[in-house]
Amino acid sequence: MPPAFYDVLAPLIADEPHAAAWMLGLTRERRCTTARTLLRPGWPRWPDPHDADAQVRLEFADGSARIVVCKVLADWDEQIRYSLPAITGFAFEEHRLPVSALLVCATDALARRYRQGVDVGPDSFTAVTAVGPAEVPGLVAEASPWCDWMAVVSAALGEESTAAQAEDLAAALDRWLDGLDPAQAVSYAEGLLQLLAEEQAQLLRAAIGSGTRTYHAAMRTTLNR
Repeated sequence: MPPAFYDVLAPLIADEPHAAAWMLGLTRERRCTTARTLLRPGWPRWPDPHDADAQVRLEFADGSARIVVCKVLADWDEQIRYSLPAITGFAFEEHRLPVSALLVCATDALARRYRQGVDVGPDSFTAVTAVGPAEVPGLVAEASPWCDWMAVVSAALGEESTAAQAEDLAAALDRWLDGLDPAQAVSYAEGLLQLLAEEQAQLLRAAIGSGTRTYHAAMRTTLNR
């Protein structure tokens, strides 16, 4: 899995914090009214095993709130696994709110392995929500209207699509990228082109080649280097 997996998904959660609630399933189980980013990945984007890649505060219609500490993981890392109790513990100490750990994993096998959590002693266990491609709601099966940033999650996790769905996905990515600062859009687009299936990547390149969006000129310069 290329570093683009981290470079796309870690900042995406920080830029679109409702994504954390969506991947946790809280948009279906409980209505999340507000999502606010508390911690963003640093630059250069290189994960710190002892800290969250992003941290989000979610607030709900019933007046409750929770903190979500997020890690984006392409491989198994024992150091990260054993850091999870400290990461969640520090978040609880700082905010005095319930804390959920969301691990976004490149493969279902990796998600299953991390999902075992961490046994930290008698009657003490740190549970996590580890999601892979199978757990993230697919746009193909999504019954309700979806936001363009959902297409970014779907694309990064390699959702398969028909030809028509690939066109919808590429169009959604193009719209979402156009709403960003051009330099930020180029950074995301470079990563997405590494992660997309071949047909989806070709459609996004074709959209960029049209020159109709603000970020297209900067992205074409990058592609032509």
